[in-house]
Parts: sequence; structure tokens; C-alpha cells
Amino acid sequence: MEEIFKNKTTFVVLFTLLCVTLLAACTTSDNTNQQGGQSAISSEPSNQDAGPPQPEEGGDTGAEAIQGAWQNSPHADTFVLDAAGNNDACVRCHGPVDWIPPLEDIPESCFTCKFEIDPPPPLVPEDKWDDIPCFMCHQVDAKGNVAEGFIFLEFAVFDEYTEVETSTELCRKCHGQVGFRGHVGIQVEGAHADYTCTQCHNPHDTTASCGTAGCHEEVASIPGHDDDHQAVSCAACHDGSSLEVGYREEDGSFTTFITAQVEGVESFLPFESHHLVLESSCERCHYPANPWGLSENVGQP
Repeated sequence: MEEIFKNKTTFVVLFTLLCVTLLAACTTSDNTNQQGGQSAISSEPSNQDAGPPQPEEGGDTGAEAIQGAWQNSPHADTFVLDAAGNNDACVRCHGPVDWIPPLEDIPESCFTCKFEIDPPPPLVPEDKWDDIPCFMCHQVDAKGNVAEGFIFLEFAVFDEYTEVETSTELCRKCHGQVGFRGHVGIQVEGAHADYTCTQCHNPHDTTASCGTAGCHEEVASIPGHDDDHQAVSCAACHDGSSLEVGYREEDGSFTTFITAQVEGVESFLPFESHHLVLESSCERCHYPANPWGLSENVGQP
């Protein structure tokens, strides 16, 4: 009996020593792996605890792309002065955030507060000018989140928005018929009469390209759409409203022009026609004694 007890005691001691040895080996292995040693299972790091991948610094996002497009658009640089050096009449469309409406334009509901509005100053200085920000066409919350769709900030001073059904209705709030000399409202007629503005124009940089907008991708294969006409706008050839064609020095292009009274002076101004038709006539530019020295002997495509 005593012999059996001794054997059991020896077995327990040996078993305990074995467990301690194994535990020490495991601990050493873990410490080695934490210090850069290779694991016995795999030398590849695990993604289980790595968390989601982080975006690269300066990586482009949808919001950043839209902001960049807007910054390169005419809506980001709208400061203007009239001949007298003022802009109180211009600000309604060119800088509507700074526009103070006259009493006759204020909604009747606002008169219940019985407040008074001082006459607007004749000049909004450039350093106080707000251009056309996002919240003129979209509702933006306090955190900068932009709501889907579009809406028009009719009276910025009251933060009062007006619902619009289409992008065309929105654009015409400023680009429709206006009662100022030298300003012509845009009327979409001809082949694109049923189109909305954003079916042709990028909504944020406002550019429009018949060849890259997904409608006329085959245009390069059509006679007359060659390297010699790269500086000729689509409207210069395809205008259906009989506007004159002229040379726009700002970008070195040929486009349609209007004659308008600006501050009492008759002026010849570039105005991109929105009345486009399929037919075109080379004689609009290639006529005898044209001011650009273009040949009058050309074949009609």
C-alpha cells in the first residue's frame, strides 16, 4: 500500500512538472511572436484585428469631386460691377445670398413680424461677396450634409426655400427672362426643346459637351467635325435662331453672338445659342470677305 502511494506521488509530481514546462514554452513562444519572431502557424499578419483599411491622404471622394467641379465653374466667381461701380441690381442673380429684397418682393407672411428692412447698399464689396454656394440649390444641414435633389433658396435673408420640379425650373430662377439691359433669358428650343438643363450641362461645373455627354459620341466621324473645327462651338454651326457667329477672344473659339444694349451702348456679346438644329450652313462663317480670312470655297458636308 505504501509503495502504491509513493508511485502516485511520483506521478503527480512528474505530471505537474510537465504542465509547468509546457506552459513556459507557450509563454515564450507568444513573447517571441510579439517581438517580431515568426509564428509556428503563419508568418503573415492577421487582418482580424487590423480594423478597416484607411483611405489614402487626400483621396478623392464624391463630395470632394463636386466641390472641385464647382470651384472651376462660373458659379464660383460671380462678382460683378455695373458701369457706375455698383452691383445692388446685379446681386439678385450673381450673389443672391447677399441680396436684400425690396418690400414688394417679400412674402406676405413675413409682414406679421412687423420688422423693417433698410435699403440695400449700392455696393457689396468683393471680400463680402458669396458667389453661388451649395445651399442656394440644395438644403444643407448644420453638419454640412447635403440633401438629395434640388431646391431654390428664394430669400436667403429669411432662409426661405422654394420647391422646384426640375433642374430647368431651378436654373431659370436666374437664367430665365430678366429685365436688365444686356441680359437675354435662355430659351431651349429646336432639337433639345424637351431636355432639362442637366441632361446637357454638368450640374456643378456647368460645362456641356455634345461629344462627351453620352449623346453624340459618334460626332468625330461626321464630316465637318475635324481638327480644323476644334475651336468652333456646336452652336456656331447648328444654331436655329439665325444668330450671328463671332470670334470669342477669351477662349479663342467661334460661337454665336447677340447684339444688346449695355449701359446705353450697343454691344456685340457672345451668347451660346440653346436653339439647336441638325442642319448647318458653312456660309455662316465662310462667306465672302469674312473678317477671319476663312476660305469661301468649301463643300457642304
